[in-house]
Amino acid sequence: MLVKKRFYCVCIIGFFALLGLTNLTLAAEKPTIAVFDFTVSETVTGEIRVETSGDTGRVSRVTVKKEYTTSLLTDKLVTALTNSKKVSVVERKKLDSLRQETQLTQAGLTDPKKSVEFGKLLGADYFLLGSLSMLDGKVAFEMLPYNLGQQKITELLVGADIRIVDTETGKIIAAKSEKVKQTKRETNPTTGGNNISVEFQHEVYDELVRRLVARVMDTLFPIKVAYFSNGLAYLNRGGLEEGTQYEIVSLGETIRDPDSGEIIGQAETKLAIVKVTRGTEKMSTAEVLQWFTTEKNIPEGSLCRLVLPGEAEDSKKEQTSQSIQ
Repeated sequence: MLVKKRFYCVCIIGFFALLGLTNLTLAAEKPTIAVFDFTVSETVTGEIRVETSGDTGRVSRVTVKKEYTTSLLTDKLVTALTNSKKVSVVERKKLDSLRQETQLTQAGLTDPKKSVEFGKLLGADYFLLGSLSMLDGKVAFEMLPYNLGQQKITELLVGADIRIVDTETGKIIAAKSEKVKQTKRETNPTTGGNNISVEFQHEVYDELVRRLVARVMDTLFPIKVAYFSNGLAYLNRGGLEEGTQYEIVSLGETIRDPDSGEIIGQAETKLAIVKVTRGTEKMSTAEVLQWFTTEKNIPEGSLCRLVLPGEAEDSKKEQTSQSIQ
Protein backbone atom coordinates (compact mmCIF):
# COMPACT_ATOMS: atom_id res chain seq x y z
CA MET A 1 0.00 0.00 0.00
CA LEU A 2 2.84 2.33 0.89
CA VAL A 3 4.53 1.53 -2.42
CA LYS A 4 1.34 2.42 -4.31
CA LYS A 5 1.04 5.75 -2.52
CA ARG A 6 4.62 6.58 -3.35
CA PHE A 7 4.00 5.58 -6.94
CA TYR A 8 0.95 7.86 -7.15
CA CYS A 9 2.89 10.74 -5.58
CA VAL A 10 5.68 10.31 -8.09
CA CYS A 11 3.12 10.31 -10.94
CA ILE A 12 1.41 13.46 -9.65
CA ILE A 13 4.72 15.28 -9.18
CA GLY A 14 5.80 14.18 -12.64
CA PHE A 15 2.53 15.42 -14.14
CA PHE A 16 2.83 18.89 -12.64
CA ALA A 17 6.50 19.04 -13.56
CA LEU A 18 5.58 18.17 -17.15
CA LEU A 19 2.79 20.76 -17.08
CA GLY A 20 5.26 23.37 -15.85
CA LEU A 21 7.73 22.49 -18.59
CA THR A 22 4.94 22.70 -21.16
CA ASN A 23 3.97 26.18 -19.98
CA LEU A 24 7.59 27.26 -20.07
CA THR A 25 7.93 25.89 -23.59
CA LEU A 26 4.82 27.73 -24.72
CA ALA A 27 6.08 30.95 -23.16
CA ALA A 28 9.48 30.48 -24.78
CA GLU A 29 7.84 30.10 -28.19
CA LYS A 30 6.70 33.71 -28.10
CA PRO A 31 9.24 35.92 -29.89
CA THR A 32 10.88 38.62 -27.80
CA ILE A 33 11.00 42.17 -29.12
CA ALA A 34 12.90 45.20 -27.86
CA VAL A 35 11.21 48.54 -28.56
CA PHE A 36 13.60 51.48 -28.70
CA ASP A 37 12.60 55.09 -28.09
CA PHE A 38 11.11 56.77 -31.12
CA THR A 39 13.09 59.62 -32.62
CA VAL A 40 11.71 62.76 -34.28
CA SER A 41 12.36 63.19 -37.98
CA GLU A 42 13.88 66.45 -39.19
CA THR A 43 10.78 66.94 -41.38
CA VAL A 44 8.59 67.45 -38.32
CA THR A 45 8.07 71.19 -37.84
CA GLY A 46 5.37 71.27 -35.21
CA GLU A 47 3.43 74.07 -36.92
CA ILE A 48 -0.23 74.52 -36.10
CA ARG A 49 -2.34 76.76 -38.31
CA VAL A 50 -5.02 78.80 -36.56
CA GLU A 51 -7.89 80.17 -38.66
CA THR A 52 -10.90 82.30 -37.77
CA SER A 53 -13.88 83.36 -39.88
CA GLY A 54 -12.86 86.06 -42.33
CA ASP A 55 -9.20 85.46 -41.56
CA THR A 56 -6.76 84.21 -44.19
CA GLY A 57 -5.13 82.05 -41.57
CA ARG A 58 -1.98 82.44 -39.54
CA VAL A 59 0.63 79.91 -38.57
CA SER A 60 1.63 79.59 -34.94
CA ARG A 61 5.04 78.04 -34.34
CA VAL A 62 4.72 75.39 -31.67
CA THR A 63 7.68 73.87 -29.88
CA VAL A 64 7.65 70.12 -30.34
CA LYS A 65 8.32 68.50 -27.00
CA LYS A 66 10.38 65.62 -28.35
CA GLU A 67 10.74 63.84 -25.04
CA TYR A 68 7.01 63.92 -24.34
CA THR A 69 5.90 63.11 -27.87
CA THR A 70 8.24 60.21 -28.49
CA SER A 71 7.98 58.68 -25.02
CA LEU A 72 4.18 58.81 -25.33
CA LEU A 73 4.33 56.96 -28.65
CA THR A 74 6.91 54.47 -27.38
CA ASP A 75 5.01 53.74 -24.15
CA LYS A 76 1.72 53.24 -25.98
CA LEU A 77 3.36 50.87 -28.46
CA VAL A 78 5.01 48.83 -25.68
CA THR A 79 1.68 48.56 -23.85
CA ALA A 80 -0.20 47.51 -26.98
CA LEU A 81 2.38 44.86 -27.91
CA THR A 82 2.36 43.49 -24.36
CA ASN A 83 -1.44 43.35 -24.30
CA SER A 84 -1.45 41.42 -27.59
CA LYS A 85 0.03 38.47 -25.64
CA LYS A 86 1.68 37.31 -28.86
CA VAL A 87 5.14 38.68 -28.07
CA SER A 88 7.33 39.22 -25.04
CA VAL A 89 8.63 42.76 -24.69
CA VAL A 90 12.03 43.51 -23.17
CA GLU A 91 11.74 45.58 -19.99
CA ARG A 92 12.70 49.21 -20.48
CA LYS A 93 15.02 49.20 -17.45
CA LYS A 94 17.00 46.29 -18.86
CA LEU A 95 17.11 47.90 -22.29
CA ASP A 96 18.29 51.29 -20.98
CA SER A 97 20.81 49.70 -18.61
CA LEU A 98 22.47 47.61 -21.32
CA ARG A 99 22.57 50.54 -23.73
CA GLN A 100 24.41 52.60 -21.15
CA GLU A 101 26.83 49.77 -20.40
CA THR A 102 27.61 49.12 -24.06
CA GLN A 103 27.36 52.82 -25.04
CA LEU A 104 25.36 51.76 -28.08
CA THR A 105 23.65 54.63 -29.88
CA GLN A 106 20.46 54.45 -31.91
CA ALA A 107 22.50 54.84 -35.07
CA GLY A 108 24.71 51.93 -34.04
CA LEU A 109 21.72 49.58 -34.20
CA THR A 110 21.77 49.83 -38.00
CA ASP A 111 25.10 48.00 -37.97
CA PRO A 112 24.18 44.30 -38.48
CA LYS A 113 27.13 43.05 -36.40
CA LYS A 114 26.27 45.28 -33.45
CA SER A 115 22.58 44.38 -33.73
CA VAL A 116 23.39 40.68 -33.48
CA GLU A 117 25.67 41.19 -30.46
CA PHE A 118 23.23 43.47 -28.64
CA GLY A 119 20.34 41.14 -29.44
CA LYS A 120 22.15 38.28 -27.69
CA LEU A 121 22.78 40.44 -24.61
CA LEU A 122 19.11 41.42 -24.43
CA GLY A 123 17.76 38.01 -25.30
CA ALA A 124 15.68 39.68 -28.01
CA ASP A 125 14.68 38.11 -31.32
CA TYR A 126 13.73 41.43 -32.89
CA PHE A 127 14.40 45.15 -32.53
CA LEU A 128 11.74 47.73 -33.30
CA LEU A 129 13.11 51.14 -34.28
CA GLY A 130 10.80 54.03 -35.02
CA SER A 131 10.62 57.71 -35.79
CA LEU A 132 7.86 60.29 -35.67
CA SER A 133 7.68 61.40 -39.30
CA MET A 134 4.60 63.65 -39.27
CA LEU A 135 3.08 66.02 -36.75
CA ASP A 136 0.78 68.67 -38.12
CA GLY A 137 -2.26 70.35 -36.64
CA LYS A 138 -4.92 72.88 -37.53
CA VAL A 139 -7.39 74.73 -35.32
CA ALA A 140 -10.17 76.62 -37.12
CA PHE A 141 -13.07 78.68 -35.76
CA GLU A 142 -16.27 79.17 -37.75
CA MET A 143 -19.16 81.45 -36.78
CA LEU A 144 -22.49 79.65 -36.55
CA PRO A 145 -25.63 81.19 -38.13
CA TYR A 146 -28.32 82.99 -36.12
CA ASN A 147 -25.78 84.14 -33.50
CA LEU A 148 -25.49 80.62 -32.10
CA GLY A 149 -21.81 81.12 -31.35
CA GLN A 150 -18.88 79.44 -33.01
CA GLN A 151 -17.61 75.99 -33.86
CA LYS A 152 -14.05 74.89 -33.16
CA ILE A 153 -12.64 72.46 -35.71
CA THR A 154 -9.45 70.66 -34.70
CA GLU A 155 -7.40 68.56 -37.11
CA LEU A 156 -4.38 66.51 -36.17
CA LEU A 157 -2.10 64.49 -38.44
CA VAL A 158 0.43 62.10 -36.90
CA GLY A 159 2.66 59.69 -38.78
CA ALA A 160 5.43 57.27 -37.90
CA ASP A 161 7.95 54.99 -39.59
CA ILE A 162 9.08 51.71 -38.06
CA ARG A 163 11.76 49.17 -38.91
CA ILE A 164 11.92 45.63 -37.58
CA VAL A 165 15.39 44.10 -37.30
CA ASP A 166 16.02 40.35 -37.01
CA THR A 167 18.74 40.09 -34.37
CA GLU A 168 19.88 36.70 -35.64
CA THR A 169 21.01 38.20 -38.94
CA GLY A 170 21.07 41.91 -38.15
CA LYS A 171 18.97 42.59 -41.26
CA ILE A 172 15.86 44.74 -41.55
CA ILE A 173 12.95 42.39 -42.31
CA ALA A 174 10.26 45.05 -42.54
CA ALA A 175 9.96 48.80 -42.95
CA LYS A 176 6.46 50.23 -42.52
CA SER A 177 4.88 53.67 -42.47
CA GLU A 178 1.54 54.67 -41.01
CA LYS A 179 -0.30 57.95 -40.56
CA VAL A 180 -3.55 59.00 -38.95
CA LYS A 181 -5.54 62.17 -39.55
CA GLN A 182 -8.59 62.90 -37.43
CA THR A 183 -10.97 65.82 -37.07
CA LYS A 184 -12.90 66.95 -33.99
CA ARG A 185 -15.73 69.48 -33.98
CA GLU A 186 -16.86 71.35 -30.85
CA THR A 187 -19.66 73.90 -30.57
CA ASN A 188 -18.91 76.81 -28.23
CA PRO A 189 -16.13 75.05 -26.30
CA THR A 190 -15.66 76.46 -22.82
CA THR A 191 -11.94 75.67 -22.58
CA GLY A 192 -8.96 74.96 -24.76
CA GLY A 193 -8.57 78.15 -26.78
CA ASN A 194 -6.27 77.52 -29.73
CA ASN A 195 -4.82 74.39 -28.14
CA ILE A 196 -5.24 70.82 -29.32
CA SER A 197 -6.56 68.99 -26.29
CA VAL A 198 -4.49 66.24 -24.68
CA GLU A 199 -7.48 63.88 -24.88
CA PHE A 200 -7.71 64.36 -28.65
CA GLN A 201 -3.97 63.81 -29.03
CA HIS A 202 -4.27 60.52 -27.15
CA GLU A 203 -7.12 59.40 -29.44
CA VAL A 204 -5.01 60.01 -32.54
CA TYR A 205 -1.91 58.36 -31.07
CA ASP A 206 -3.95 55.33 -29.98
CA GLU A 207 -5.19 54.83 -33.54
CA LEU A 208 -1.66 55.25 -34.92
CA VAL A 209 -0.34 52.65 -32.47
CA ARG A 210 -3.15 50.26 -33.39
CA ARG A 211 -2.07 50.46 -37.01
CA LEU A 212 1.61 50.03 -36.18
CA VAL A 213 0.89 46.95 -34.04
CA ALA A 214 -1.12 45.47 -36.92
CA ARG A 215 1.91 45.90 -39.19
CA VAL A 216 4.19 44.28 -36.61
CA MET A 217 1.86 41.29 -36.31
CA ASP A 218 1.61 41.01 -40.09
CA THR A 219 5.40 40.71 -40.17
CA LEU A 220 5.95 38.32 -37.26
CA PHE A 221 2.78 36.22 -37.57
CA PRO A 222 1.58 36.29 -41.17
CA ILE A 223 -1.90 34.83 -41.64
CA LYS A 224 -2.15 32.53 -44.65
CA VAL A 225 -4.88 30.93 -46.71
CA ALA A 226 -4.93 27.19 -46.00
CA TYR A 227 -7.73 26.33 -48.45
CA PHE A 228 -10.13 28.09 -50.84
CA SER A 229 -13.44 26.83 -52.25
CA ASN A 230 -16.73 28.31 -53.47
CA GLY A 231 -15.86 31.88 -52.55
CA LEU A 232 -14.73 30.99 -49.03
CA ALA A 233 -11.15 31.29 -47.81
CA TYR A 234 -10.07 29.16 -44.85
CA LEU A 235 -7.38 30.98 -42.86
CA ASN A 236 -4.78 29.30 -40.64
CA ARG A 237 -5.56 31.51 -37.64
CA GLY A 238 -8.32 30.75 -35.19
CA GLY A 239 -10.51 33.22 -33.36
CA LEU A 240 -10.34 36.08 -35.86
CA GLU A 241 -13.00 38.71 -35.23
CA GLU A 242 -16.06 38.53 -37.47
CA GLY A 243 -16.32 41.41 -39.92
CA THR A 244 -12.55 42.04 -40.01
CA GLN A 245 -11.28 42.54 -43.55
CA TYR A 246 -8.01 41.22 -45.02
CA GLU A 247 -6.20 41.85 -48.26
CA ILE A 248 -5.04 38.61 -49.92
CA VAL A 249 -1.77 38.68 -51.86
CA SER A 250 0.29 35.96 -53.50
CA LEU A 251 4.08 36.11 -53.47
CA GLY A 252 6.05 35.64 -56.66
CA GLU A 253 9.72 35.62 -57.54
CA THR A 254 12.34 37.02 -55.18
CA ILE A 255 13.77 40.43 -55.97
CA ARG A 256 17.52 40.96 -55.68
CA ASP A 257 19.55 44.13 -55.49
CA PRO A 258 21.29 44.36 -58.90
CA ASP A 259 24.47 45.65 -57.26
CA SER A 260 24.89 43.50 -54.17
CA GLY A 261 22.82 40.48 -55.16
CA GLU A 262 21.07 40.66 -51.77
CA ILE A 263 17.42 39.54 -51.63
CA ILE A 264 15.41 42.68 -50.90
CA GLY A 265 11.86 41.39 -51.28
CA GLN A 266 9.35 39.46 -53.35
CA ALA A 267 7.01 40.37 -56.16
CA GLU A 268 3.37 40.55 -55.03
CA THR A 269 0.03 40.15 -56.75
CA LYS A 270 -3.07 41.53 -55.05
CA LEU A 271 -5.82 38.92 -55.34
CA ALA A 272 -8.84 39.90 -53.25
CA ILE A 273 -10.37 41.53 -50.19
CA VAL A 274 -12.09 39.11 -47.81
CA LYS A 275 -14.21 39.53 -44.68
CA VAL A 276 -14.11 37.11 -41.75
CA THR A 277 -17.44 35.34 -41.28
CA ARG A 278 -16.51 32.88 -38.56
CA GLY A 279 -13.62 32.24 -36.21
CA THR A 280 -13.20 28.79 -34.65
CA GLU A 281 -10.47 27.54 -32.33
CA LYS A 282 -7.92 26.61 -34.98
CA MET A 283 -9.01 28.43 -38.14
CA SER A 284 -11.27 31.15 -39.49
CA THR A 285 -13.39 31.42 -42.63
CA ALA A 286 -13.75 34.53 -44.76
CA GLU A 287 -15.88 35.43 -47.77
CA VAL A 288 -14.61 37.31 -50.79
CA LEU A 289 -15.84 40.91 -50.98
CA GLN A 290 -13.77 42.12 -53.89
CA TRP A 291 -11.63 40.55 -56.61
CA PHE A 292 -8.56 42.08 -58.25
CA THR A 293 -7.91 39.25 -60.72
CA THR A 294 -10.01 37.65 -63.44
CA GLU A 295 -9.13 34.10 -62.33
CA LYS A 296 -11.05 34.53 -59.07
CA ASN A 297 -8.95 31.98 -57.26
CA ILE A 298 -6.82 32.11 -54.12
CA PRO A 299 -3.86 29.69 -54.06
CA GLU A 300 -2.93 27.89 -50.86
CA GLY A 301 -0.30 29.81 -48.88
CA SER A 302 -1.41 33.28 -50.01
CA LEU A 303 -0.76 35.96 -47.39
CA CYS A 304 -3.47 37.88 -45.53
CA ARG A 305 -2.87 41.48 -44.48
CA LEU A 306 -5.21 43.36 -42.20
CA VAL A 307 -7.20 46.09 -43.94
CA LEU A 308 -7.31 49.16 -41.72
CA PRO A 309 -10.08 51.81 -41.71
CA GLY A 310 -9.92 53.89 -44.87
CA GLU A 311 -7.95 51.33 -46.84
CA ALA A 312 -11.04 49.40 -47.90
CA GLU A 313 -12.46 52.54 -49.50
CA ASP A 314 -9.14 53.16 -51.26
CA SER A 315 -9.25 49.61 -52.67
CA LYS A 316 -12.74 50.20 -54.06
CA LYS A 317 -11.60 53.41 -55.74
CA GLU A 318 -8.58 51.60 -57.16
CA GLN A 319 -10.74 48.84 -58.62
CA THR A 320 -13.20 51.39 -60.08
CA SER A 321 -10.30 53.25 -61.69
CA GLN A 322 -8.97 50.02 -63.21
CA SER A 323 -12.43 49.11 -64.54
CA ILE A 324 -12.79 52.51 -66.26
CA GLN A 325 -9.39 52.12 -67.90
